[in-house]
Amino acid sequence: MEHKNNFESGQSLFEILLAFSVIALVVVAIVGLSTISLRNSTFSKNKTQASLYAQSTNEWLRSQKDKSWTAFIAKTGAPTDTSLTWCLPTLPTDGVAPDFSWGGSSSTGCNEELESDFIPGTRFTRQIDMVHTYAAATADEIVESTVSIKWTDAQGIHMSRLISVFSNWGGKEGI
Repeated sequence: MEHKNNFESGQSLFEILLAFSVIALVVVAIVGLSTISLRNSTFSKNKTQASLYAQSTNEWLRSQKDKSWTAFIAKTGAPTDTSLTWCLPTLPTDGVAPDFSWGGSSSTGCNEELESDFIPGTRFTRQIDMVHTYAAATADEIVESTVSIKWTDAQGIHMSRLISVFSNWGGKEGI
């Protein structure tokens, strides 16, 4: 009859603790990666939505310019190198005539503290900075617009920006 040593049978407490430690490290790593993946996915979704808002705002500006160059440049102020800033939570439109009731301009732009400055139902603000310049050599007027869509999340403030240059290249008032 063989006699077994008590130290050789079963698992020791050290082996069990080591196994649980390895399992805990694997679980913590998986949870950490899932959290990072979710945060990156949310950021990508917000960045895409902000880009779409910027593109639609740029198209709206282009339609306003095409409907009435005179009314469009009137919203930009006198030809200077300073910009005029508009905060537009909504894009006014009646579908046919140019709608230049853009609300008030401000030198500071959108205020993230005011609920009324956000695009309705979102966490985004829409700001347009417009610079109206006059090239004396060519007698051309141009308007440079910078559409900025901003949002804030746990990582900070983010922005999607679209810059366009408008001119009255056709020389016509409307299409």
